[in-house]
Amino acid sequence: MAPGTAASWALSPDGVTDGVPEGVRVDPRLTGSVTPEVQEELLEVATAAAQELVLRGLDPGQTGVEVTTVGGAPGVVVGDITTADRITTLVSGTGSSDLGGLRDSAALAGRISAPGHATVAWHGYAAPGSLPEAALSGSARSGGISLRGLQSTLREHSPQARLSVVGHSYGTRVIDEAAGDDIFALDADEIHLMGSPGMTAPTAGDLNLRATDGHAEVHVHKTPGDVIGLVADIPRIHGDDPADPDWGADSVNGVPPGQAPADRQWWETAMNLWGLTDLDVGDEHGSYRGDERVLGALRGQ
Repeated sequence: MAPGTAASWALSPDGVTDGVPEGVRVDPRLTGSVTPEVQEELLEVATAAAQELVLRGLDPGQTGVEVTTVGGAPGVVVGDITTADRITTLVSGTGSSDLGGLRDSAALAGRISAPGHATVAWHGYAAPGSLPEAALSGSARSGGISLRGLQSTLREHSPQARLSVVGHSYGTRVIDEAAGDDIFALDADEIHLMGSPGMTAPTAGDLNLRATDGHAEVHVHKTPGDVIGLVADIPRIHGDDPADPDWGADSVNGVPPGQAPADRQWWETAMNLWGLTDLDVGDEHGSYRGDERVLGALRGQ
């Protein structure tokens, strides 16, 4: 999507948008056959991305925000993917196949996009609707095929861009499946795995990633207290915890895994257990999208 013209736009004191600028739009193909209520929800999705850009001092009208069809499903594009030198694809997890999930990923797109860095909030697979469903791998397998197709298209149309793929929770399993084919590679110069429940790839090196320089980077983000850490490393559920030092990621929480403090594993295990008892189960698991250290990594800083 090409960026729109600059526009005056800000948040009112109560957080409500004061108008919508040029360049922030909802694809008419999405609104032509839906109810007014759904049309309003789609506009809220676009607004979520635009608000985040404004809070970072960026003009959403100049950057460009569009809710459109991406891979056969509603998605969000922030920035101009035809000219960007960096393109990030967001892959959401359990419970994200509704407009609420799209709104959340649109906000994340607004938090990391910038001039020259476009973000695609992709929802082109049927995400599990519940935790019991997320224990199964069928959605990840079908989603992985679709994700490979999207990344191949991005590489074809933007060969100059650095492609980054970011997965959260079950979304990391989609990346796992997309890069798990021995023949067909996932076009990605780097991947980021946030709150992964486990990967079937035995090591990071077993992922079939195609980077333009031949050296794809794998970065893992795992918040202490995230209860998903109690699920990872159970082979019968998904697979190995990518945050384990011997899995071979390039970084875990911003540092090479071998350089973590010696007592860190004990401390993280204790925090994971605390995550079950502190009456806010799930808060840590959703915290990645607001963690400035994680956001800085996703921005390429």
